[in-house]
Amino acid sequence: MREYETITTHDIRQGDVIYSHGMELLIDQEVVQSKGHAVTEYGGACFWTAARVLNWEEVQATGDGLLVRFIRADMAPDGHAARNGRRNTEPRWTIQGNRLAQWARLIKEDSK
Repeated sequence: MREYETITTHDIRQGDVIYSHGMELLIDQEVVQSKGHAVTEYGGACFWTAARVLNWEEVQATGDGLLVRFIRADMAPDGHAARNGRRNTEPRWTIQGNRLAQWARLIKEDSK
């Protein structure tokens, strides 16, 4: 059985596993402040990272088709470089938001 806690983007740290859109997302890169977003009184600064999709085979088999196409396009040699500014060699999904965005962080996973 897995247990999750609800956190904001400001609470995400390297090593965390976030569950979103049926994906298990490993935060294996630095979480950085987005320079193009305004800092608001209520939400604070916007942060982002490109998390690695741990359950990629499962997502391809049962996941949302549009989501899968976005991830595959970012991995392709002619991927959406204009959209994300990089070419991924592994399946990744961008997590982005301020204090108002909420995420499910894995806190416990039984080995059963």
